[in-house]
Amino acid sequence: TLLFLKKLHAIDISVQLPNDQYEILVEKSIQADSESSYIVDLTYLKRSKGVEDTIRTSRYWVTEIEYAKPDHVNHEKRVDILSRPVSIAIPLTSDVSADESQGKLFAYLPVRDGTGLPFIINADFLLASSREEVKVDEEWNQWLRDCVAETYTTAFLRILSSSNLSFAEKVMAYGSIPLESHYPFLKSIVPEIQQ
Repeated sequence: TLLFLKKLHAIDISVQLPNDQYEILVEKSIQADSESSYIVDLTYLKRSKGVEDTIRTSRYWVTEIEYAKPDHVNHEKRVDILSRPVSIAIPLTSDVSADESQGKLFAYLPVRDGTGLPFIINADFLLASSREEVKVDEEWNQWLRDCVAETYTTAFLRILSSSNLSFAEKVMAYGSIPLESHYPFLKSIVPEIQQ
């Protein structure tokens, strides 16, 4: 949730059990890299009895590109909107859990887990009332979906040219390249994809 929310930089959860009390903290730090790309470190901490232990730190490369809305794309819930950003987050650390590495879909907040794609997508998608699915037949969503490939390509190329990333982090980025095994999810949102 912290990944794409620009004004939220930490979450602090207090856990009170009968025999134990502790806090779990998730902190976000951002390092700008290039135009519309930045490195995000999410640090997970456990604080118990005044002692703070780092559980893990996950690093992501985030690229956000603003796209002009085509004239033919309109929706009553997006009146007078002329452009929208599409963001991609690519994991750069090997300790990212299996759920995270299989990608998630966000509309600023989480919408869907396990997209099967090895990166995370965020855009202003129109959602079903349950917030669990993107309305795939909406022109608005199809426009944003079509911007994902360009955003991903830009993100990947910027990773390779970044002087702020280690060689190992650049190698980790290759794990984000979509493969044929990712097609089942892609076909569910883009039925015309042929294997």
